[in-house]
Amino acid sequence: MKSLLWCVLALTITAGPALAQVDTVYVLRADTVLQARHEEDGRWFYELQEVHVSARRLHLTQRATLIGKEAVQQALQASGVGLIRRGVLLASDVYLDGFKRGDVEVVIDGERYPNACPNRMDPPAVRVNPLEMESVRLDKSAAEVGSGLGGQVAFQRAAPPEAWRVRGNLVYAGLNDQTLDAALALEGRRHRLSGRFVHGQPYRDARDRSFIERYDYLQESPYTLAEMAFQGEANAWTYGAGLSVGQDIPFPYLRMDERENTMWNAFLAYQGHRLYVNHTYHLMDNRLRANAATMAMENDARHLTIGLTGPGYEIYYRNWDTWNTMTMAPMGSNMQGGMASGMAMQPMRQHMMPDLHLISTSLARDVARGAFTLSGRLGLTRTAIGEAARLSFYQTLYPDAVDARWFVPAALSLSARTMLTDRLLGGLTLDLATEAPAPEYLYVGLRRMQGQPTWTGNPTLAAPRRATLRGLLGRGAFTGEVFTTLADNYVTLTPAARDEARFITYANVGAWLTGVTLRADGPYATAQISYTLGENLTENRPLAEIAPLQMHTTLRSPRWRGLSASVRAEAAAAQPRIDEALGETRTPAWGRLDVGATYALGAVEVTADLENLTNTLYYQHLSYARSPFASGLPVYEPGRTLRLGLRLAY
Repeated sequence: MKSLLWCVLALTITAGPALAQVDTVYVLRADTVLQARHEEDGRWFYELQEVHVSARRLHLTQRATLIGKEAVQQALQASGVGLIRRGVLLASDVYLDGFKRGDVEVVIDGERYPNACPNRMDPPAVRVNPLEMESVRLDKSAAEVGSGLGGQVAFQRAAPPEAWRVRGNLVYAGLNDQTLDAALALEGRRHRLSGRFVHGQPYRDARDRSFIERYDYLQESPYTLAEMAFQGEANAWTYGAGLSVGQDIPFPYLRMDERENTMWNAFLAYQGHRLYVNHTYHLMDNRLRANAATMAMENDARHLTIGLTGPGYEIYYRNWDTWNTMTMAPMGSNMQGGMASGMAMQPMRQHMMPDLHLISTSLARDVARGAFTLSGRLGLTRTAIGEAARLSFYQTLYPDAVDARWFVPAALSLSARTMLTDRLLGGLTLDLATEAPAPEYLYVGLRRMQGQPTWTGNPTLAAPRRATLRGLLGRGAFTGEVFTTLADNYVTLTPAARDEARFITYANVGAWLTGVTLRADGPYATAQISYTLGENLTENRPLAEIAPLQMHTTLRSPRWRGLSASVRAEAAAAQPRIDEALGETRTPAWGRLDVGATYALGAVEVTADLENLTNTLYYQHLSYARSPFASGLPVYEPGRTLRLGLRLAY
């Protein structure tokens, strides 16, 4: 109730104009570069490069946010994307109106970056370098290429400028979260070379408990992320490449941690038509945990994506191969670090993702006529496994399982917007969509030890489909959005049994999702409150993994002599609606308060933020895994954290 009162108070603040008060919304992009200056008669004259502005209309189900001085995570949240903490910040994942994981695609300039980890341990959304990015756009319609069933989160790289400049970010976090994040970009002549380095220690919660105390880690091992990227433009050509290496990133959400994640990418584009490739090597194991003494676990994954995308079309290919190895220690032995002091049992090695091949193509078009916009997408997807012998594993539970499936992804979105009065905007959208099930839902497979149920994909899954009706009202700084979704063949985890064997698998169910979002945007205040309700209609119980009522509000002071301040409140209600069959537990309500200050002097900006000022002990409802690799422990948020930042642009 306190969370609701905070948000109602924030929404009563009178703010400036926002997107909602106009009939047509556009995203604008402009590059203005100082070319030269000279002095005549004591006056300075500045010569500026011609301004080039490109624009495209946003649909009613879309929202765009510029990535400026704030962190990528803040830009995502400002655009309406929820983040699920699964460990340190680099381990977060996205959540959108009840859809998550494979239902929401993350693309960068149209390039797909699928996860190499079946548990999405390598999320691309929170590992992009903010110095490379210009904006992030949220599309809930699923009617654009690159979308999943629940829509897409689309990043856009910034175009390198003609004039030379240097930009940099340096952020140090202290107290309960020890992290150093440094990024640097050298730009000029339409080219950019950028790099980023992150070094941190596992954080402590508000009770000063470490990962050793809370999650049974052996030690507080440091983690790192190093990135390097190059991008250039020449006439109508755009090209670039990048390399990212992460090491020892802890995931208390799961039973294993990311020990190494090496991802490289390259692209070549001509007049908007882009050929790209990215490859990920992902290694996870439990050697940082005390449970490695009784059973060592390791996942070794490789993922390749090759794609061609452009205005209204895409074709891409995925190859995904994952091996899992588990080794039990004999009684009385010790396997810390993966080595047994006695004679270990024979390792059990399994083809967890058996050489999966996916090829997909789609076309998309949209037509705007006055207040109406009609968008559509139609495609074809084939998902298959390269190891036919693995089929017998799935046929234990699904005798009709086959090693290849065809699907027809499609989406249709019709939206209308009009000014109901001279200041009140109204809008209505109908979305119809169907999508192929995520590959891991079809073909993941793992027989587990210690009496744990076998984790198996369901190769017989039908394609999920949904119908969503969404309404919008906006006046000045205030917008209200309500939606309701009926989903058929919605994919969810479910327990199963065959003879005396137990399984965790995937099933199609009917689902109902409905929710509301109220938002206010102004120069000195931003506030949002959102709620989603989910129901499993097939089994007549709450839908799993649905976030509770959430709110956040930010108050910003005017800038005075380069100095400004901010206060941010964030809270969530309790979540009593859970799926007990999957081991969900009720989550208590929580609230936190952050304060910050910024001082800008020319090209230099200094920031100081005190996060979780009241040192509240809490965890979020979705930060508790229901997957078979779950640790069974909720992931608590960091305690009070001081974050100091330095930004420069010369």
